[in-house]
Amino acid sequence: MPPPLLALLHICDSLFPIGSFGYSDGLEAATAVGLVETPADLQAWLDVSLDEGVGRMDGPAALRAWSAFD
Repeated sequence: MPPPLLALLHICDSLFPIGSFGYSDGLEAATAVGLVETPADLQAWLDVSLDEGVGRMDGPAALRAWSAFD
């Protein structure tokens, strides 16, 4: 059994140990059912992912963490 911090890092890190596909926000599924077929579709998908993921969650959290050390 890994130590608690290591177990937490396994869950939080999208590149370790299960691979980045585990956290693709459903891009593979959207591609498989035809929702993302063209470069423009992919651009729209990425725009929403960035707005919703980084803009609403990761970005504000990073800003607060950065401000704490400023």
